[in-house]
Amino acid sequence: MFWVAALMAMATHMGTAIAREDSEILVLSRQSLLELRHEDIHLFALLMMNIAREIARRLKLTDDILLNYVHGHKGV
Repeated sequence: MFWVAALMAMATHMGTAIAREDSEILVLSRQSLLELRHEDIHLFALLMMNIAREIARRLKLTDDILLNYVHGHKGV
């Protein structure tokens, strides 16, 4: 999900999703994040830290997948 990186970068991003069951969504606009930063800097920092942690987890997974692919296709 690329929205995570877009949220951290405060960049514009559109996405489409299909829910398998009844769901609720939360929309975090750039303006909402900026307001949160001014209203509750500690909550904003916690949110950004968790987003960064998720990006790092996904980046490591991608690195692992790419390394496995490279090691499996050396002689090809």
